[in-house]
Amino acid sequence: MRLPLLLTCLVLLASCQSESLQDGDRLYRTGRFIEALAAYQAAEGSDPDLDLKIAQTRYRIVAEEARQQIHLDHPQEALGYLDVADQLLPNMALTAELRQRAARELAVQFTRRGQALFEQEKPAEALALFSLAVEWDPSNESAVEWEARARHRAQLEFDLGERLYFLGLQELRSGNELRARTAFMHSASHWGKQSRAGELLERLSAEVAAESQRLGELYLRLGMPGPAWLALREADRLKPGDAVVQGQLAAVEAELTARKHLTDADIFIRGGRIDEARFHVQEAMNLAGESIEGEAVILTEALKMKFNEQRYILGLACELDNQVVRAHQLYGSILVEIGDPDYEDVPRRYRELAERIEKAEVAYQQAIEARQSGDQETYRIKLAETLRHAGDYKDAAERFKSLPPQEDPQP
Repeated sequence: MRLPLLLTCLVLLASCQSESLQDGDRLYRTGRFIEALAAYQAAEGSDPDLDLKIAQTRYRIVAEEARQQIHLDHPQEALGYLDVADQLLPNMALTAELRQRAARELAVQFTRRGQALFEQEKPAEALALFSLAVEWDPSNESAVEWEARARHRAQLEFDLGERLYFLGLQELRSGNELRARTAFMHSASHWGKQSRAGELLERLSAEVAAESQRLGELYLRLGMPGPAWLALREADRLKPGDAVVQGQLAAVEAELTARKHLTDADIFIRGGRIDEARFHVQEAMNLAGESIEGEAVILTEALKMKFNEQRYILGLACELDNQVVRAHQLYGSILVEIGDPDYEDVPRRYRELAERIEKAEVAYQQAIEARQSGDQETYRIKLAETLRHAGDYKDAAERFKSLPPQEDPQP
């Protein structure tokens, strides 16, 4: 009983493996290589050519991925897949064909990149890319043509750089360092920063930067921040990143900005805009402190004088309007800040207004007492007397306005 059952199982197994092999062949023919590989691997040992079929299928999977990368304009990645394909099955015609296609695409890409660099006035870099394009695809006529153009332009650039370099050497021997530096700068733009012209340019730039820095420091000692800024800016341009120069430049810029604030403050003082003037004086002090202290002190005094001038004018206006208490306060503030000498009549006015306030105080107290005793007429009279002495004394005006109208006497 067991032998027939074993024979049956073997027959069924052989049948399944045969079906897997047939499925693999069918899938392979229709280009479904990954599924075909799975079918072949499931049919192990059933066909003497099975190992070759598996190897071919693996090869086709990798080759198709390379083909896909070429379609996606990724020829470099495609070449990587083709290297793997060569290891799986060497010397395949499909590999050679795909390599040619990838090489042609690479040549096209290198040519495009070279054209972009050529348009950016970089013929040497462009020449390197055009040469790569020709190396990958010698039949690419566009790459060959552009390579020749770039080579010619690069040679012209080199020749021009050489002429400028020798011109710079002549200027240097003549002691014209600035003109020599200009010549080396233009030469380095053609030869590159790593060239001999670039080295001489760097050396001369450092020397001229040091001289500009010394000139800027001299201007600073002479109290000339404008020319100092120009000299230090030149030093910073010639030797970027120097911490000392940048620190000096920042200090000079802060002083120039502070002086601009002082100029604005002076304009606002002349226009009587005290708050704006005070703001600009404070900003100047915050920026440059000691370097503009003298000018700031002068403007602060002018600001104080202008402010007290406004107080004085307002005080006179308040006197005319019988706002005695307000005028007295304004005159008092003037006396506290600048004393007697600047406004000779302020002490007199201050004393006279103080006397009027005292009289207003007496009359006001009498009015309050009269009201408390029920003497409405005296209350009215004393409030009126208070207002004659000082129209803004305490709440006398409000109290007087709240009184009922006075009846006219009977004829």
